[in-house]
Amino acid sequence: MRQNAKEKGSLTVEAILVLPLCMMVIVGLMTCFPLLRLQLQLQSVLVQTVQMQAVYAGTQEEGDASWLGAEGELLALCQKEQVDLDQVTAGMLGLHLFLDTEGNEVLHAILTYQFQLPFLSGRLGRVTCVQQCRCRIWNGTVYVENPDTEHLVYYTEYGTVYHTYLDCTYLKLSIHQIPVNQLPNARNEAGARYRACELCGEDAVKDGYYITTQGDCYHTRLTCPGLSRYIKTVELETVLEQGMRECSRCARRRE
Repeated sequence: MRQNAKEKGSLTVEAILVLPLCMMVIVGLMTCFPLLRLQLQLQSVLVQTVQMQAVYAGTQEEGDASWLGAEGELLALCQKEQVDLDQVTAGMLGLHLFLDTEGNEVLHAILTYQFQLPFLSGRLGRVTCVQQCRCRIWNGTVYVENPDTEHLVYYTEYGTVYHTYLDCTYLKLSIHQIPVNQLPNARNEAGARYRACELCGEDAVKDGYYITTQGDCYHTRLTCPGLSRYIKTVELETVLEQGMRECSRCARRRE
């Protein structure tokens, strides 16, 4: 009887020691899963926001930090994706987005907020969270280079001429955004009016039109294929065999 009593006593002591640990593990898991779910949802929203801002950044002047309402775009996506922000301190107002460029080539975004642990109140239960995302700024150009050949020239996927300079203005577009009411008075470098793009000109206008200095079309979408240049690099002999002629601007520059 005494031995059984000792065994029961030892089991009771072990239970007293193990039970709090088990409870801590359960509470920890219950806390981690909501936080992990929130982080996954916010990361998806953050990536979408940065991708959109990376497109807009291609039209901004250097040093412009307005980012066309990036934080508003983030909050709108949170509502659209039904992100649960109940455990974020101050809710939507507790989300803080910071954007900056790295060498004018990469857009870097940092999202900060405080997550309120469900079992601890006040500052003691607040966990500061930081999420980041990087995206290359869209400049309307995709380069396909072949460094192993000599006497290289450049041409676009649907182009009829080749270019001897990669920074030719026909290849490196200068894209600008103008308000809708300024379109009738807008002129390109040659002094001509802009006509509607065949691909996007009939689409609804949201923030304004996109034009290029050398182009003759206006665009309603910055992602329109008419504003992109898929550049191929080939040997000069290849384009001559295809009957291509040299770009007039490159020819004048070479002279």
